[in-house]
Amino acid sequence: LVLNFEARGSGGPSYMLVETNGGNKTLIKEFIKANPQFPVGNSLAYSIYKMLPNDTDLTRFREDANIDGFNFAFIDDHFDYHTALDTYARLDVSSLKHQASYLMPLLTYFSQADLSNLKSEEDLVYFNTPVFKMVSYPFSWAIPMLILAVVLFILLVYYGIQKQTFKFANILKGFGAFTVILIINGLIGYFAWSVLNAIYPNYAEILQGFPYNGHLYIWAFTFLSITVCTAVYHRFYKPENAGSLLIAPMFYWLVLCAIVTFKLRGASFFIIPVYFALVSLFVLARQKKPNMFLLVLLCVPVLTMISPLVTMFPVGLGLKLLISVTLLVTLIYGLLVGIFSFFRYKNRWAVLFGIATIVVFLMANSQSGFSEERPKPNSLVYFFDSDAKEAYWATYDKIPDAWTDTYFNQPNDTV
Repeated sequence: LVLNFEARGSGGPSYMLVETNGGNKTLIKEFIKANPQFPVGNSLAYSIYKMLPNDTDLTRFREDANIDGFNFAFIDDHFDYHTALDTYARLDVSSLKHQASYLMPLLTYFSQADLSNLKSEEDLVYFNTPVFKMVSYPFSWAIPMLILAVVLFILLVYYGIQKQTFKFANILKGFGAFTVILIINGLIGYFAWSVLNAIYPNYAEILQGFPYNGHLYIWAFTFLSITVCTAVYHRFYKPENAGSLLIAPMFYWLVLCAIVTFKLRGASFFIIPVYFALVSLFVLARQKKPNMFLLVLLCVPVLTMISPLVTMFPVGLGLKLLISVTLLVTLIYGLLVGIFSFFRYKNRWAVLFGIATIVVFLMANSQSGFSEERPKPNSLVYFFDSDAKEAYWATYDKIPDAWTDTYFNQPNDTV
């Protein structure tokens, strides 16, 4: 067994990623038994990691000697990686402590475990959550859980219509509103990075796609997505419409769960928040004045399980995935409409989040340029053509700076 500790940047939580030639079942079960204090990881990241061409030091052990293991890596502040800023002084000490919180219990546990029995052909769905730390269940449960959720959803919609707490006209309005929101926020996220690059051409110099002000953009597009949601929905928000408006988001969640169940099963834990939303739908079908504390409690799973993904995707894969921010925020918001329907002054929330959006965009703009604290990255590559017996300097820089420009002062040099 190999425990591999990595740093693709200088901060952020340390994610656990299993690396194995077979299934992850035994490794995950043993990891849970080792009981690290603050585990962060999920089978969605595991499934995506297996599809990417990325390697770690652990990969050599897996491919050459069939030795499985765990990767632990913090990946935030990617702009520091392999630059002059990649120093101990900029290292986030809490990230290093998070690595240590894995190392000590795992060393203690696996030093006394039978390492010859870690292989498995089965995979587990797993995710971290407060209180329970790491939860897992077999991949084989994904389809039955999806089918059961669909059946319960249909029965609850029928039940609510029969009790006349769900109005067909309001259900249709809910579908119209949520579909419009998905389209608008989807388009915003899809074109976001292209627009930012057009406004700030210097971002093209940041090859990994996460600029120094990247987190501000995540917040800005989060607030912008919520602004769109509240601006569209506030016309339909009424306490008596709460259940009817929840139906459309749940339908889209079930569609998403069906897609990942058959195409990306590591993400099938998305069905867990849906089950809690089904309970909310049942409460709203039975009661015109439900207990707000109960409704808030039922929203905790979607906030604790899905909200971290809003940051994980753009931090891990760059701001080209801002669409994941806008769509995930929209989907999370959708499961909260049952609560928002009981808020007063609903139209003011759109104004509030709109102002927050503008403020954060202005903050991002103030940090968009390069400076001594945010230096322009540069690169220099030595290229040798063995056939022609010629050597060249090359660079990934779109605009060479004063340092790299000194290497490209001859007509035959390659930029």
